[in-house]
Amino acid sequence: MKRLKVYVFVLLALVLVVSCGSKGDPILFVSGLTEASFTQNDLEKMEMSKSKYTNKDDETTVFTGVPIINILTEVGSGDFSKVVIVALDGYAAEVTSEELKSCPGCILAVSEDNGWQAVMPDFSGKLQVKNVVELKTE
Repeated sequence: MKRLKVYVFVLLALVLVVSCGSKGDPILFVSGLTEASFTQNDLEKMEMSKSKYTNKDDETTVFTGVPIINILTEVGSGDFSKVVIVALDGYAAEVTSEELKSCPGCILAVSEDNGWQAVMPDFSGKLQVKNVVELKTE
């Protein structure tokens, strides 16, 4: 019984340490024209907006997140020709400056698994990148 209590205590302590440290580690990088990184806390403190996305099965979901253009403007990457949105697994999708600047609903939203995903209303499903870790500006 005592051994079980020790295991439970160690497990709880480990969970607390992991969850506390993750909010302070960089989770999103901006590269290319400027270099910057954002923690979970940084992104959560930014102005949020809601965006609706309808998938190919005609199911609509409302997401809350940070407009991608705001992230780029904050770090001084406002004068770009395109952005490559990169996922943790290496998947990448490209969007032009004109497309992104004319899309106030294009956001990075917290996903169900606590990662960040690109929500790009009225764009191809290929641009709905999950587990976004980098925005490369050119």
